[in-house]
Amino acid sequence: RTFDGGENWSILPSGTYNAILGVEFPFESGLGFVCGYQGIMLSTEHFGNLWENNSLPDMVTLNRIAVTPETLVLAVGSSGSIYSYNPVSLVWTRLSPPTPDWNFRSVAFDEEGGLGLVVGTRGSIFYTTDSGNNWVSLHVADTTVDFKQVKHLPDGRFVAVSDSSLFLFDGVEFSDRFDLGFTLNDICFSAGRYIMVDDTGVVGFSTGDLSSWSRFPVASEDLNYITSYDSLVLTVGDNGTALLSSDAGRHWTPIPTGFSSELLRAFIRVTSEDTLFYAVGSEGVLISSSNLGATWGMIATGVIENFTDIAFTPEDTIWYLATTSGNIFKTTDDGVSWRRQVSHTTLPINGIVFPASVDTGFAIGNKGMILRTNFGGEWFREGIDEETAVSVPRGIEILAYPNPFNAELTISFDNPACQKIYVEVLNILGERVSVLADGVYPAGNIRLHWNATTYASGIYIIHLKTKCENVGSKILLLK
Repeated sequence: RTFDGGENWSILPSGTYNAILGVEFPFESGLGFVCGYQGIMLSTEHFGNLWENNSLPDMVTLNRIAVTPETLVLAVGSSGSIYSYNPVSLVWTRLSPPTPDWNFRSVAFDEEGGLGLVVGTRGSIFYTTDSGNNWVSLHVADTTVDFKQVKHLPDGRFVAVSDSSLFLFDGVEFSDRFDLGFTLNDICFSAGRYIMVDDTGVVGFSTGDLSSWSRFPVASEDLNYITSYDSLVLTVGDNGTALLSSDAGRHWTPIPTGFSSELLRAFIRVTSEDTLFYAVGSEGVLISSSNLGATWGMIATGVIENFTDIAFTPEDTIWYLATTSGNIFKTTDDGVSWRRQVSHTTLPINGIVFPASVDTGFAIGNKGMILRTNFGGEWFREGIDEETAVSVPRGIEILAYPNPFNAELTISFDNPACQKIYVEVLNILGERVSVLADGVYPAGNIRLHWNATTYASGIYIIHLKTKCENVGSKILLLK
């Protein structure tokens, strides 16, 4: 703070360690606001001597802040998010489309790193054909399906795993669905056989027809993940459980790890000299074995968090760890030392991958979050993150015209199926000012009209809701 035109400055304690990106002191009364990373918004009534935390619950990065003459605070955030805050009622209102309610669980790319799939809860699947530059929704399951894993197969296909179904993709084109009648947690492919594990210690294999499986128990604990390299197959689970098969899943041998933590991911890493096993799990557990699981050792990271995934890069000494706290850790010396990356999130990260480059990686997590790094360092939200997921094609796109408009507005959209549709008009405070549709509409193009003759000039939002859609479009009324 300065009182002499910038000649001298004093540091004011803000009570936060988050980066502050925007500041606004609109009046001479001493009232001011600042905003920044993870939804931070602080207010002061005393020229900054004392700050009160009024942060956004969504933890969206807020880049700039402004205050209207009516003391309504407007904040703009990453990827087009807009919020208003009422200092009297202490209520935040989102003016841009809402956060998606799916959590991404797994991500996989082909060997070239060009084709990729992300899967998650409520039937969410997104794909990319250009190395992650653009992500598009793929509708193959309803919102009752929760995907757990996705894997890229040696024949170029992808397979996605839900509680009791498998979804096959030729490249990124959906090809088939298999409803199995039993639950499973993960799947891999080894020596011409599909191998699955479930949450009762059962493994199973199929030799090609994914509707027919041979299943048998091999452990007393839940098995969470399975991975393979040629005919070598490794699975890990609860209470430090690990099992190894050297013949593509025909026979299994328990390999005690000496740890009791829940193991969530495993990796088989083959170098010119060694075959190395890795596993990560809860309570900061990162373990490895260099003798096919006969003995395991702890890799010290200095981190006591729940690890969710591990990602190796084409450079053997550089790899990454992800956590449930939104942190990403990097080693450049093959696990000897670790450094925390700037991820700009506290949401759980459920998967991380470096598909074809030591610099370009992706991390996926809750609330439709996809993070990307282009230089192996700071991570930024991708095009279908928690702010912009509803703008990615998901079946309905609103066309409102003319925009800006004077009094008469036409709203047009293509309805993909006969369903109940609700369309309302919101003002800039998020308050409903008109209902344009509330009923069942047939499939096809739908046109609605709004006569705004009696409404004041300003910004309004057309908000459309169906069972599976929740989209919005900003309009401007000028008189």
